[in-house]
Amino acid sequence: MNNKMITANSVADGRSVYLASGGVWSRRLQEGLVFAADDASGLEQALAAAVRDEGSVCGPYAIEVVVEADGAIMAASLREKIRATGPTTGHSAAPVGGAPEGR
Repeated sequence: MNNKMITANSVADGRSVYLASGGVWSRRLQEGLVFAADDASGLEQALAAAVRDEGSVCGPYAIEVVVEADGAIMAASLREKIRATGPTTGHSAAPVGGAPEGR
């Protein structure tokens, strides 16, 4: 069983957020509160509180994370790695002063 973290999307802008210490939401995975694999009750309590906080976030759920030897936190699944780092493609907005490249 892996360590867990709670994630959701911000109601204000839809971006991924992670439950951090003190019940606040952070946009940085590295600031997320890690629940040890054997702390199922702590995770369940925090998730229940996150669900009640759906005025500022929507769809909270637990994800698996890996804590590296140096303390770095990594999402375990590819989906969550993408959510943590942003889109995998460029945006279609035109750069200042011209059309998007390749058009």
